[in-house]
Amino acid sequence: MRVVILFFCTVSSLATAQDFSHLHYNIENGLADNRVLSITQDSRGFMWFGLGDGLSRFDGSVFKNYFNIGDSSTLPLHWIDHLVETKPGYLVLITAGCKLVILNTYTGQFYRPSDFINRPVCGVNRISPSRYLLSSEDTCFVADGDMKLVDAVIPDLQNKSGLIIGQSLTDSSCLLSLQNDPTEYYLYRYDVKKLSKLDLGLTPSDANVLRFNFYDSINQWLYFTNFFSGVYRYSLDGKQLKHWPMRNYDFCNFFNDSTLFIGRLDAGAILLNLKNDYKIRLNVNNKIAYDAHTLFKDIEGNFWIGTDIGVTRLKVNQQLVKSWEKFEPQPSAGNYPIRILRGKDQRMYLAFYALPSLYQLDSKNDEWKLFSKNLITGPWCVNPVGDDIIFTGGQTAKFTTFSPLTGKFQHSTDFLKRYFPNSDVLILAFQHSNGDRWYSANKGGGFVRVAATDGAIHHYTKNGARGHFSWSYYSTYAEDDSGDLWFGVNKTGSLLHWDYQTDRFSEVWLDTIPGMKGRIYDVINEVIHDKQNNLWIAFDGGGIVRYDHARQRLTRYTDEDGLPSRFVSSMIFDGKGRLWLTTYTKGISCLLVDENRIRAFTKEDGLKENEFPERCIYYDSIENKVWIGGASSVMRFDPDSLLAQDKKVITVYLDEIYINGKQYPHNPVEKLDLPYEKNNIQLYFSAINMDRKSIHLAYKLEGYDTAWTNSLSGTVAAYANLPPGDYAFAIKASYKGDSRQAYFSKPFTFNIDTPWFQTVWFQIIVIVTFILAVILSVREYYSRKAEKQKLILENKQAVEKERTRIATDMHDDFGAGLSRIKFISEKIKLKSKKESSLSHDLTKISDYSDEMAEKMNEIVWALNERYDSLEDLVSFSRAYAADYLQHHPIKLNFTSNINTNQLVKGEVRRNVYLVIKESLHNIVKHAGATQIEINFQITNRLKVTIRDNGKGFSTNHIRPFANGISNMIKRIEDIGGKFELFSEQGTTIILVVDI
Repeated sequence: MRVVILFFCTVSSLATAQDFSHLHYNIENGLADNRVLSITQDSRGFMWFGLGDGLSRFDGSVFKNYFNIGDSSTLPLHWIDHLVETKPGYLVLITAGCKLVILNTYTGQFYRPSDFINRPVCGVNRISPSRYLLSSEDTCFVADGDMKLVDAVIPDLQNKSGLIIGQSLTDSSCLLSLQNDPTEYYLYRYDVKKLSKLDLGLTPSDANVLRFNFYDSINQWLYFTNFFSGVYRYSLDGKQLKHWPMRNYDFCNFFNDSTLFIGRLDAGAILLNLKNDYKIRLNVNNKIAYDAHTLFKDIEGNFWIGTDIGVTRLKVNQQLVKSWEKFEPQPSAGNYPIRILRGKDQRMYLAFYALPSLYQLDSKNDEWKLFSKNLITGPWCVNPVGDDIIFTGGQTAKFTTFSPLTGKFQHSTDFLKRYFPNSDVLILAFQHSNGDRWYSANKGGGFVRVAATDGAIHHYTKNGARGHFSWSYYSTYAEDDSGDLWFGVNKTGSLLHWDYQTDRFSEVWLDTIPGMKGRIYDVINEVIHDKQNNLWIAFDGGGIVRYDHARQRLTRYTDEDGLPSRFVSSMIFDGKGRLWLTTYTKGISCLLVDENRIRAFTKEDGLKENEFPERCIYYDSIENKVWIGGASSVMRFDPDSLLAQDKKVITVYLDEIYINGKQYPHNPVEKLDLPYEKNNIQLYFSAINMDRKSIHLAYKLEGYDTAWTNSLSGTVAAYANLPPGDYAFAIKASYKGDSRQAYFSKPFTFNIDTPWFQTVWFQIIVIVTFILAVILSVREYYSRKAEKQKLILENKQAVEKERTRIATDMHDDFGAGLSRIKFISEKIKLKSKKESSLSHDLTKISDYSDEMAEKMNEIVWALNERYDSLEDLVSFSRAYAADYLQHHPIKLNFTSNINTNQLVKGEVRRNVYLVIKESLHNIVKHAGATQIEINFQITNRLKVTIRDNGKGFSTNHIRPFANGISNMIKRIEDIGGKFELFSEQGTTIILVVDI
């Protein structure tokens, strides 16, 4: 979410000013509308915003929005200018048209209470936890938490009609006025039902119309605003006590006990100091001109300002972190603090990266003062050496020492140049516990050790006699209990170890040590030592590592363990063994080593900034303070006080229930019983996290899940095809690194019924019935099997016999008859040669006889069972094609890959043959072809291809009443086949049928 800094120009000058961090939210962050008219917080901690167009609920991270879209289950109307929770889970809204609507926040259902369906309501005010005052037409009503009428207040305002505005003052009194003419005000006592006029000395003039805003119950003062003349304070007896002249301000409310918040509809808001009348303007989202509609104070004391450009949260910060960002002279960008420490004179000193300036803390005024500009090196490294402080760096192999006890600076000679001839930066300088001084430089310089006993100089190079090391840019070191030194380099993840007893170097690759999680490819930023003789290493991307070098054991901490970032810039232990560390961009953290728990702190907790680019951290044991240097500021805090902040445990709630893809309105605190078919469930949950800390969520469905599931995909858990049974859904949440877990106060429980057909008694009945049925079925099966086989055989034989008889009879009877007709016609034709017309008719008779005989042979072939094979279909088709084309000048190329005598149905044989026949007829008659190819192929289906080289044709130019193509298509479709026709350079017909 976008964080916008609000400019509180002079809030700190107010006598009671508080320190705030500021967050702004609008439609870009998920808010339903930028016009925020009303604000409230419900009993679970959710923030609710009544908007010009819709309603929004906020859990600190995600907005859940409700709109008016015409559905009875959605928000009935827009423009919500009143919000109040009357009892847990029930939110009362006043929408456009003075409609009172209740939202069940557990189920998400809206409804109109029956007592106010036909009554306009323009305001709701709390009288007591169970009584509410509702403003209505000519009347004010008293209702309970369910919005059931309890009482009515009917004032006589000089017989005027209109909406009566009721404002609760105490649990026994209220203030009444007329909305369209607020010049009359009345005090009403509920207990004695007494109405008394409050004489404010008003006239009907617009210039004197007041609007009541709130009641100061401590001082018993009434506050009013007049849009034209300002803000007024009155006593309960009607006496004007104070007037603050100002124009165009529309409402006011308490900001704190001495500051008044005053809002305007077109020019923002101001804060008014009630003690000295000092006014300041409030800049929201970089604007001072905006509509300010409402102010709300949440249960944590934070303020929410509703405007026409969104909602702004002002979070009250505790003054636990003292910060400095103004220095004289002011360091430029990139010159961040590099070291803070206490000198031997007990004063605090501060140095900046690459600047020759040294600052000293003025303890009396608690301010940093420029102490000297005499650090000629411009520090890269600052360390205590005995009673002095040494400064190294900046384009030279020289260094500067400063004695806090004498206040004198001393600059070194060039004696190191002999050993670091190619170096231009002295990276590191420190003093060993035995008094030896160590120096390290870049560009292959290695190390120089100056012995404290005799001043002898020992030079160590990368490949010298005292061992090998890979780099010469070691910027951090630690000394263990035995006097050994451990160096870290910001070039690799390996440690360099110097053995005090043997005076030798060796490299330690942490990836090879037991306990390491994953590989380390990151460079080292810091190495420190604890009281248990462990080394702690901070990495630039790899988190931190605790290295027990004596037992060769290693423990690693990353963001998975609660670190806000793996990029750790510095570390320090406080007096109680707690490890404080800084990150580059995500604030600071504290590893509570004994509890193995991490606490993170950012600007939300009072830090001046979240960026810490250098190893600038220091624990002051004298005052028990931790000092840290950021990118542009210096901060100080008491570690005990910062850790003692009340860290809220995250509250988690079940939000929505979806069953079989549809939202199911149900109160999660009640058990849900579901029929067996409703077993696909999605559960949406929310974690209230107003401080926007990094949190960890996990869920578990007891009765189904065996372990907790990390909620990596957001705030939803989905379960499909749940078996019947009892279930309990639980969620736990925690801030990253915090071992305290937040659970549902009560898990959501539900039951999926066992279907009747899965009950035990039903299963027993089914089993018994099944056994009996099997026994009877086996007997019946074997007794009828033989009879069925017999009938099948008899039927098959009968069908075959009948097909053969029909074919034989047709051949014998019709064939003989046709032959006799042909014989007689030939005989008559010989006798009647002289009569040409009779001869012509007799020729026709003869031709028709031949044609009928041919067709009869085809029918006989199709019917006869003994021709039900693929080979016979191919042979018959080949014979017909050859015979048909012998009288035409067309060459036939007939091919086939069929070499099996596979059976085929008679209907398939007949339809395939007739399509081939029709195709040949069309080719001879219309194509003008000289060549025909017919090909039979079989794989898992029979494929027949008929192709000619004729002139082809267009399906758009088929002559009327021609049915050849359609008949062929129908014949193939009747046998479940596929017919394709192509007319390109001739005509191709493809038949594909199952056999």
